[in-house]
Formats: sequence, structure tokens, C-alpha cells
Amino acid sequence: MGDMVGVQTGQIVALVLGLGSSFVGANPFQDSGECGTEDCDVEKAAEFGTSQLAAKLGSDVHFTLSYVEASETQVVSGHNYILTVLVGASNCPIEQDYDKNACQIVNPDASLRCDIVVFKPLPSNGDSLQLTKHVCDKAFDFQNICIGCPIDGTVEAEAAYTVAEYIVRDLTSKAAKAHVIQNHLGLDNIKKYMRDSDGKGGMVSFQN
Repeated sequence: MGDMVGVQTGQIVALVLGLGSSFVGANPFQDSGECGTEDCDVEKAAEFGTSQLAAKLGSDVHFTLSYVEASETQVVSGHNYILTVLVGASNCPIEQDYDKNACQIVNPDASLRCDIVVFKPLPSNGDSLQLTKHVCDKAFDFQNICIGCPIDGTVEAEAAYTVAEYIVRDLTSKAAKAHVIQNHLGLDNIKKYMRDSDGKGGMVSFQN
């Protein structure tokens, strides 16, 4: 019985030591900041680029990475990570240290789509990442969304445009006869009306 306990104890100790060495080896780049896989390097570059955007865009809050939409790696005297990322403003002011878990995106609808380039030099030249390019714009333009609209250039789109033009001409004719308007509406003015209406039944003039 004593021998069995001794064997089991020895196995447990060996297992613990083995697990310990496995945990140590599981993150061999912990000190150097390396990832070791392409996906990990891309994610790290995206996180770094996002962390630099607040200063570049003059924001008073940190941005948080939502996801990487596209990525490309270019080998130069190091690596260029050419990324398209979606980021959102968090509720964390830039004066405080950034914490990804705490700094959640406040309004995903106001996210930015950014094309960024993050440069990673060769180890001999240091391992500090650099954001060398950033171009950001609204990720979602809700004013230009048309649910169910046909794709531009298709037969369906041409047919829809023809119908829309006919409706505009018919409405213009009827409104002119009723002395409601003085100028031709046109599709552009229809869009302008929808954009400038106060939302409470108010009307705006189509006259320039």
C-alpha cells in the first residue's frame, strides 16, 4: 500500500512539474512581445494601431478595436501590416490608462472604419511598433442606406429609376396645378426635402 502511494505521489509530482514547464513554454514571447503566428501578429498590430488613433484624430477618449475587416502583410525592412479595422469611441478618457475590458465601445453605430498601416521593424532595429498611416471615416452612413433597393447599374435599378421619375413628374404636375409649388421637384429635391424636414410635419422650400 505504501509503495502504491509512493508511486502515485511521484506521478502527481511529475505531472505538476510537467504542467508547470508547459505553462512556462506556452508563452515564449512574453518578454519580447512577439506572438509567433500571423493571426496573432495582425491582431497585435491592429490593437496597437487602434491605441494610437485617439491622439491622431484629436479625440479625448480612447478608441477600442471592434474587429479587423481586412489584413495584408508586406515584407520590407521589417513588416508592414496593412489593415482595415472597425473601431469605436469608448468611455475612457485619454488621461487614464487604457483597459480593453473596461473601455467598451459606447455607440457601435458611430464606429469608424480605418485604413491603417502599422510598421514592425526587424529585431536588430528594435521591436517598437509604429503607426505610419491612418485614414478614417464613418463605418455606417445611415442616411445613404436603402433597404431592398436594387444595385446600381442593374436592369432593376434602371426600371426603379424610371418609375421614380414618372412619379416625380406626376406629383410635380398635380402640385403645380394646385399652386402648391413653383419649381420642379426633381429627385434631388425630394431627397433634400426628406433630409431637411423637421420631422414634425414641417415643410421646407425647394426654391434655391
